Formats: sequence, C-alpha cells, structure tokens
Amino acid sequence: MSRFDLSIGDFVGRTGVSEPTLRMWERRYGFPEPKRTASGHRRYSEDQAELIGRMQALRQSGLSLPAAIARAQAPPDPDAISLFASLRGLRPELEPRVVGKPVLIALSHAIEDEMLARAEARVMFACFQRESFYRSSQVRWRELSAAARVAAVFADFGQTRAPGDGGDGSDAGDPAEVPISRRQQIAREWAIVTYGGRSSMAMVARELAASNVGAVTATRAFELVWTVEPEAVRALARACGALLARSLPELAASVDDQLAIDAAASAAEQVRLTTAVVNRVLSELS
Repeated sequence: MSRFDLSIGDFVGRTGVSEPTLRMWERRYGFPEPKRTASGHRRYSEDQAELIGRMQALRQSGLSLPAAIARAQAPPDPDAISLFASLRGLRPELEPRVVGKPVLIALSHAIEDEMLARAEARVMFACFQRESFYRSSQVRWRELSAAARVAAVFADFGQTRAPGDGGDGSDAGDPAEVPISRRQQIAREWAIVTYGGRSSMAMVARELAASNVGAVTATRAFELVWTVEPEAVRALARACGALLARSLPELAASVDDQLAIDAAASAAEQVRLTTAVVNRVLSELS
C-alpha cells in the first residue's frame, strides 16, 4: 500500500499543481482523494503524484480535464503501455537523444554492473524485444535476477515461464519470462528498470520508425531517455508490474510489496550514481 505521507505543500511541490487547483479538482471530480489526519489535514501519496503526472500528460495530448482524469485512473491496458512515453510524461524535462545500438549496449551493461556492485535492487525488469536478444544475455541476467527480490524480462517469448518452471531447478535463479506481442507498444522498446534503495535507475529507448529490429547493428537507431530519480523509476516499475500481472499475477503482487518500500535518494546521491554509470559507459566504449 502507498503511504499517505505528503502534506499538501509537499504535494504541490511534487506535482507543480497549485493548492487551489487541487482543492477544486477534489470538489468537482473527487481527484485526487487525500487521506485526512486526526486534525483534518490533507495527506497525499506518491501514487497520487504519479496519477497527476499521467493526467497532465493526457491533457497535453488534447484530452479534456474530466476525460484525462478518467483515463489516468483507469487500469492500464497492457497493449498500450509504453515505458518511453511514461517516462517522457513523468519527466518532460528529460530530452531524448538518438543513439545507436553500441551506445545502448554500453549503457545497459553499465547500469547492470552498477546494480550488482551496489547489491540494493528490489525489483528488476528488462525489455529485450526479441527472445534471441535475451538468450544472448541470459547468463548475465541470471546473476542479476539472483541479486533482486523480483526480476522479469519481456520479449516475444513463446510462453510464460516463472522462475523454476524448468522442473530440474537449473533455471531457479532466472528472471520470469513474459511474452509480449509485436502489436504492443513495448515491443519497440529496449529498457532496464531497477528499483531499490538509493540505487534506482531506468533507461528506456524506443526504436525509431526508420529503424528495424531485424537490421544490422550499425543501422539501428533509438531515442533514449534515462533517469536515476527514484519516484520516476518506481512509476516505470509499476507499469512493468501491470504487464507482469496478466501472466503472473502472484509475482506481480510481490512487486507491489517491494515498491511500497520508500527509496529516497538525495540530490548528491543521485549525482554520484549518475557519475558512476557514466564512468562505466566511458570505460566500455573506450
């Protein structure tokens, strides 16, 4: 369960929505609905801040305020989930950069290695587009999965596999394998989402329309955004949990438990984490 520990002042600072506007939305639409303390003061949750972010992104796409509120509160459609669009909506200040596949490999390895070194991961997700891409990294992800409470990967797998489904125990440390279809938005995305402690990171790259998943490495191009801001990472992890819930609802419920644990990180800690990842990227590319 999300904790209602944000005062209205904190919530205004978190969302950028003024106090009079929040009160008006609450009166007219019952959104967001705060908890009340014994003294009558409003308290909000980080989940509600994420809802506000989604609603504002929908408003920017042209929806009316009532329609945007209804859409933001509706259960997510797995086919429509895009981690790239979600992060852009949550953090519009993040400017996408077009990069090639070698840069994505370097950044992916840097994030993975830093998470292993810090040993703080609670949940880990990755989008591989194609099963063959995951198989080439399966040994690496077995180690990553063993270091996390919950781990799952998404690709065009032929079937769902929970950890240990092989029967002989040889794959007990592997992450869950969750099939995605090529019509889903996430099928064009390359992503790593890791949430835990002060070491929360996410990178999401969406393959450009002119690029092709089956093309040679040198011709593939992606729009990339990444962040070490814990609440943005937690929102992406929740979206991954919604994808997981369709195939493995019990495992998805354990994701919710892990995400309910706060992962506050100071600005200085976020700078140190960013620096560590960038240094690893430079080392890999040099």
